[in-house]
Amino acid sequence: MRSGSAKLSVIEKIGYSLGDLAANLVFQTLVTYLAFFYTDIYGLKPEDASVITLVVGLIAGFGFNPL
Repeated sequence: MRSGSAKLSVIEKIGYSLGDLAANLVFQTLVTYLAFFYTDIYGLKPEDASVITLVVGLIAGFGFNPL
């Protein structure tokens, strides 16, 4: 176990970064497809699709996650 003042090695930093990269690649792929679906398939204006994404994100962020 590391003490509180020890620094992470470069390999550890890369390992943490790759884990976050994998999660964000999946998330961004889904969000990009959702924007395409809302505008091209469902026929919404981009402004309306943005508002829907914002409102649902705020509801999920504040409504379903404990503070």
